[in-house]
Amino acid sequence: MHKEIIENIRSGKREALVNLYKQYRVDFIKWAIKNFYCSPQEAEDAYQDTTIAFYENIMKNKVQELSCSPKTYLFAIGKNILLSWAKKKSNQTADIEHIKDVEDDELIAFEKIALSEQQSNILAAIKALGEPCQTILKLYYYDRLSIRKIVEKLGYKSENVVKVQKNRCMKRLKSGIEETGLKEDLR
Repeated sequence: MHKEIIENIRSGKREALVNLYKQYRVDFIKWAIKNFYCSPQEAEDAYQDTTIAFYENIMKNKVQELSCSPKTYLFAIGKNILLSWAKKKSNQTADIEHIKDVEDDELIAFEKIALSEQQSNILAAIKALGEPCQTILKLYYYDRLSIRKIVEKLGYKSENVVKVQKNRCMKRLKSGIEETGLKEDLR
């Protein structure tokens, strides 16, 4: 998906850049105001400059493929732009260093929290299964409950019923993922 965004922008599909701009605009502005103590207008200006820099990096082939999410890449560009602006506005380098330290920590935390594209695709496929598959798969794979604990928690008649239901759910999940072309996300 990240590669597709880059290819679409590079091939001149304006809507790809517009969609990217709209998708992260509000989050970026809130983030910039909170972390760089700038006005909403300054944050908006910084986001526009960030989007332009992102576009230019793609068009100048500085970016072939993203190793992180587009949001993380945009925010990293934005961080550099905002730090540059802060340096111009102030001679107090200690304050700028504090902002830089806070921001680096926040970007690292954001990257850890953000779901990868593959995880998002698989999560969407699980949601499409509906109940009781969502609950059973969550309890078994995410919460790591035993079949016996799932029987007790959900009130099933026996462990065999839960095992059969879990297997059916997994078959439906795999089938749904294969149909939508997400098979490589399971690897």
